[in-house]
Amino acid sequence: MTGNPLILRNTGVGPASATIETRSLSGVPTIPRSKHGEARHVPLTSEVRAILARRPRSLDGSTLIFPNSLGNTDLHWAEKDFPEAVDEAGIKDFRLHDTRHTFASRLAMEGVDLLPIKELGGWKTLSMVQRYAHLSPGHQRQAIERLVTRVVSVPRPAEAAGREP
Repeated sequence: MTGNPLILRNTGVGPASATIETRSLSGVPTIPRSKHGEARHVPLTSEVRAILARRPRSLDGSTLIFPNSLGNTDLHWAEKDFPEAVDEAGIKDFRLHDTRHTFASRLAMEGVDLLPIKELGGWKTLSMVQRYAHLSPGHQRQAIERLVTRVVSVPRPAEAAGREP
């Protein structure tokens, strides 16, 4: 698959490895030119790969994975349907771009280091990742509580001096 995350195309059949430029759903979609001007490879979770594998697909490299009813690119869902769904859900002040913050924050709260988050999200610098990845107050409390729940063996004064208590 290649293209903008909102306009995915099936580029045909190719290597099954998830570590090289993809030509199949089991690989890694490629954005040939990201907003930074470079190619970007975006791995898919096993769950997303399974969903996409169940979709009918053509070997034609121009075939869109999510076309409209006429087989054309349609960003209607991003421009109209997504905001309507957010409104219907009663969520205030939430845009599609905000999902990048959620993505980075959830990875950080799962213990993923900032460097892989940077690569997965396509950020150029770690400082940008830090602007996107926020730990919830609950995760901050859990992190600090690790200090008191950690079992520390401190010798008693008699043991430290080599005497039996």
